[in-house]
Amino acid sequence: MARGDVNIRPSSVPEDMDWVDDLVLLPQSVMDEELLAKFRESHAVCGTVSEESQYELVPPNSEERVCYYNLLHPEERHFIYMYECLFSKLGVRVPFTQFEQDVLKSQWSSFRAREGRRIFTLYEESFHNFKNYYFKLRVVEGVCPFYENEKGEYQFRLYWYSGPESPKFDFDDLDETDQKIVTVLSQ
Repeated sequence: MARGDVNIRPSSVPEDMDWVDDLVLLPQSVMDEELLAKFRESHAVCGTVSEESQYELVPPNSEERVCYYNLLHPEERHFIYMYECLFSKLGVRVPFTQFEQDVLKSQWSSFRAREGRRIFTLYEESFHNFKNYYFKLRVVEGVCPFYENEKGEYQFRLYWYSGPESPKFDFDDLDETDQKIVTVLSQ
């Protein structure tokens, strides 16, 4: 597959995805089997070595977009689209912490800065060329995914949606690691 930006409108877009901006809808993934194998050799996806074998990285087909929901593929095990940079640049690992899951419940992109402050200044100014580098992350057959509870219910949505909730997080209620993350993002 060609490397670099590939921005092509899919031949069909699900009706309920008409709210998605073209900046998200157009980028086609360039993550093929070869790139995913190289990525997996050089970057951790999970928090521990033993967890690595529980997850597989799958390239999206040419019609799939990072914002699509996995319900379009009823024959396929559930998955989450993930940007490569979350693991390689930001150090995200699965399973997600409770804070990360709570952020996903509120649609992480809805973070807002306090008046007069900017969030993610570093990345707004220097983080580019990531939109075509996404893949499907799914558990191998027989493993309970981290995003399901004991009853098989999702802890958070596995897809983009138009009506995110906006819960408030009390800094003092976060664990030490999550407080450090919030402190870095708030600088």
